Amino acid sequence: MKARFTDRTYRRCARCGMIYMNRSASADIRYTEIYFFENYKKQYGKTYLEDFPNLTAMAERRLKIIKSLLGEGGHSLLDIGCAYGAFAAAAREKGFDCIGIDGSAAAAAYVRDELGISAFDGFFPEEDLIKKVRESVRREFDAVTLWYVIEHFEIDAGAYESGSMLKTALEQIHALLRAGGVLAFSTPNSSGVSGRFSLKKFLEKSPPDHWTIWDCRHAGKILSRFGFTVQKIVVTGHHPERFPFCSGLKPGSFAYKALLALSKLLRLGDTFEVYAKKSER
Repeated sequence: MKARFTDRTYRRCARCGMIYMNRSASADIRYTEIYFFENYKKQYGKTYLEDFPNLTAMAERRLKIIKSLLGEGGHSLLDIGCAYGAFAAAAREKGFDCIGIDGSAAAAAYVRDELGISAFDGFFPEEDLIKKVRESVRREFDAVTLWYVIEHFEIDAGAYESGSMLKTALEQIHALLRAGGVLAFSTPNSSGVSGRFSLKKFLEKSPPDHWTIWDCRHAGKILSRFGFTVQKIVVTGHHPERFPFCSGLKPGSFAYKALLALSKLLRLGDTFEVYAKKSER
C-alpha cells in the first residue's frame, strides 16, 4: 500500500509499477458544463473555451508527432474524451478525418453543431457507443487519442488484466486501430518531481475520478501486454517551483531556468504523453 485516505486507498502493482485506486464509495462526478467551465476555470484560470488557443497549439505539437509515425496522406482519427473539440479541430486542420467521443452530451453537441465535426456522446468503452462509431466509419482508425482520459477508466484491485474497464478500453482501442495505427495519450506521472518529493501529497491531490496513476518508466511494459509498442514518450508538466524548497522561484530567473533544464533532462515532469503503435502481426 502506498497511501490511505478517508475515502480511498492507493496501491502499487509489484509487477508493472502502476498505482491504482480503491474507493469505499463512488465519487459523485458528472461531466456536465460545470466540469468544463467552472471546475476547469478553478484549475487553469480560464474556461475550456477560453483556453481554446492554448489547447489548439498543444494539439498541433501532438499531431506533428502522430503524423511522423503514420507518414504522409490522409488519416482517420478517433479522439476519446474530445471535450469541446480543441484537439479534433486541430486534427481536421491537419487533414485528419476526425470523430470525437465525450461523456458530456453538451460537449459532443458543441463539436457537432459549432465545429461541424462528427461526435458521439457516451462513455467509452460502452458497447452501444462503439457500435455507433463502427457503423459511422466502417473501417479501422489510423489513430486513437485520449488526452487526460486513460486515468478515468475504473480498475478493480489493480487487475487491469482481468475484468477492469481499463483492460476493456485498451482491448477495444486495439480492435479499432489498424495494424501500425497509433495510440496516443497523456496522463499524470507518478515519477515526476511531485511524486518523488512526496508521493502521499501527490496522491492526496489526485482527482477522485483518477483510478490509475501511471509511471512514464513503466508505460511500455503495460501497453505491450495489449499489443502496443511504445515509439515515443514525451515528459511534460515541468514545474521548477515544485522542487523542494523552491516554491519562491521566479520564472525567468537563472535558478528557475537551471531547474527547468534539470527537470527535462531527468524526466521529472508531473505529466507525460505516450505515442505507441499497434503491433503488426
